[in-house]
Amino acid sequence: MFAIAINYLNGRVAASTYGSPGGAVEWPPHPDRVFMALVAAWGETGQDADAEQALRWLESQATPSLAAGECQTRQAVRHYVPVNDDRPPAQRRQLLPESRSRQPRQFATATLDNPTAHIIWPDADPAEHLPALQRLTASLTSVGHSSSLAQAWVDDNPPPANWRPAAGPGGYQMRVPYDGRLDDLSTTYASGQRPEARRWVGYLRAGAADTTERPHSVFTDRLIVFEATGAGLDLRAAGQLTAAFRNLILAQCPEPLPEWISGHTPDGGRSESPHVALIPLPFVGRQHANGRVMGLAIALPRTVPDAEANRLFHNLLGYETNGELKSHQIMRGRWNEATLRQPESSARQPARHNLQADTWTRPSDTWHTVTPVTLDRYYKGPDKARLERENVAEQCRRIGLPSPVAVALGPVSMLEGVPPAREFPRLRRRSDQGGNGEWQHTHATIIFDAPVRGPVILGSGRYRGYGLCRPA
Repeated sequence: MFAIAINYLNGRVAASTYGSPGGAVEWPPHPDRVFMALVAAWGETGQDADAEQALRWLESQATPSLAAGECQTRQAVRHYVPVNDDRPPAQRRQLLPESRSRQPRQFATATLDNPTAHIIWPDADPAEHLPALQRLTASLTSVGHSSSLAQAWVDDNPPPANWRPAAGPGGYQMRVPYDGRLDDLSTTYASGQRPEARRWVGYLRAGAADTTERPHSVFTDRLIVFEATGAGLDLRAAGQLTAAFRNLILAQCPEPLPEWISGHTPDGGRSESPHVALIPLPFVGRQHANGRVMGLAIALPRTVPDAEANRLFHNLLGYETNGELKSHQIMRGRWNEATLRQPESSARQPARHNLQADTWTRPSDTWHTVTPVTLDRYYKGPDKARLERENVAEQCRRIGLPSPVAVALGPVSMLEGVPPAREFPRLRRRSDQGGNGEWQHTHATIIFDAPVRGPVILGSGRYRGYGLCRPA
């Protein structure tokens, strides 16, 4: 066993969650952040050859576990700080702090119950690289912001880990190093760019049930959630809201758009592979629920790498230069207005219940529709009810779920606050072949013989906000 211990000397951590500078506090420290701190120590102490080999050995090890205590987050206060600037010699006086312009900044900090955290590799033997690792850890001065002073050392007797890698997708996502990370960091530093997060792994707390082996759909359970504010945010307008959201995504993402975003092949045809689904997140399923849409979310196909999604959605996420969360107005009218931004949240202070991904993706054997399922056939005759149930079961298999053991269809949902199916506008067919030009839709309750993990989004309208289910 081998571990790197980090003692936060001030009893607090100052580190922002990736993609949200000044927002949520990153805790526990992600293994990749600690690795980057060691690389910085290596660069500042002369880039010793033995230390380089130690770093290459470390990046190739299996995903580590962590031992870390709790933290108490502090409210982020806006500070106005001088901006770093490179000016010619004639203007060097303007480099003095009192002469420089000041920009608003927020620093995410938290007080630690236990100031020492451990990154643990249970099966690693660092014997060959131990002296170099000891020199590297002794040279480390901070982890996170430069004010987050830290002392580090190699520890061969760490405490039991209370965060462990999940067996599959899901869990609390942390950045981890990988084989080749040192070269990536050296390249980005030489080009004057900030390092990107390229590998994410889900972690579970000790004692948490690892549900990642549950059957799951083709969509990842790591939803990209946006909080919605404005007027007219009614669940019955889900199709209109997701259409406006899609227009925003197409406008913000850099060209060329991949097939998993556009839903179209390079020649303009319809994609046969899963692509992003846009779903409403309403207030339903609880007492006094009224169906108001509290947010919208992007459900990514599981085949999409996290780094690729971060790159393409960069303009939608994060903070403005003034420290405010980026906001995007997707609708503006007399009766309907909607503005989106990421909710304020962290691993220790989650967003509101209906804006948490787990509310919509946790394992369950029973699922109820929030927006009606759109059928992809037009049924008539005495077998109409049976054929419609079979169609919903086929829609489950189509997104990678097992066949349900029971399907119940009806005009109303079992969830409080969900409007009847007849109050949702019907989606139009692309061509009118045996029907009235509109898709049929219905509410449903779907029961599996064992819990399945969401998101469960069914039917022909699953990419446009229809067919969203919630676990019972």
